[in-house]
This record gives sequence, structure tokens and C-alpha cells, in this order.
Amino acid sequence: MKKTFNTLDKVRVVIVFLSLLIAIFASMDGYYWLINIVFILLALNLIIMGIQGFSENKTTIFSYLILGIALLIIYLSIAHLLN
Repeated sequence: MKKTFNTLDKVRVVIVFLSLLIAIFASMDGYYWLINIVFILLALNLIIMGIQGFSENKTTIFSYLILGIALLIIYLSIAHLLN
């Protein structure tokens, strides 16, 4: 049975590709602050995973945990980026 890719799957692939490229640039000298952008992009990927988990089964706690961790990562990355 073939799996069809929906829009959220395609967005997740683009986000992971962008975070890979930015992580390569972050490894260079002087661009260490880009690692916070990578963390934010990976947290957005986690949020998309949580949304997909809600569409399958709304009673599982794992979707809520994924969303909570992703929001915490975004908050801490933005706080570190602003300092």
C-alpha cells in the first residue's frame, strides 16, 4: 500500500533541510548564534509532529508532551538569542 505524503510531511522535509543547511553554517567561526535558529526550526518540526499526532488520536498524552517541549525549546532559544 502506497503512502501518500500530505502537506505537513512536505513542510517537515523542508524544515529539516533548512535546519541542516543552517547547522552547517553555524559550525563556522562567528556564526555560532545560528544554532538557536536551528533549535527553533527543529521545535517547529516537533510542533508539526504534535499536530499530526492530534489528527490520529486526541487522547494520547505524547502529543501534548511534544507540543510542551517544543514551546519550551522555542522560548529558551529566543531568550538566549536576545541576550
